[in-house]
Amino acid sequence: MRSLFVKLFFWFWLAIMLSGVALFLLAVTTRSGPVAEHRHRLVEQRRQLTRQTLALYGLAAVEIVERNGPAAFE
Repeated sequence: MRSLFVKLFFWFWLAIMLSGVALFLLAVTTRSGPVAEHRHRLVEQRRQLTRQTLALYGLAAVEIVERNGPAAFE
């Protein structure tokens, strides 16, 4: 009975380690694929959103200065 436990224990951990190695290799080999492209698209979208937001804030600041003068920001 004891040797059965040892065998099951050994094969369980061997399967876990092989699965981990397989997942690691899969992650390394697919790193430059769709995940990198998706990340690049997200970064570009964030940059575009930031540009638009800053442009709106800039236009609002110009409008405030034109209406109330520079003293409006003090």
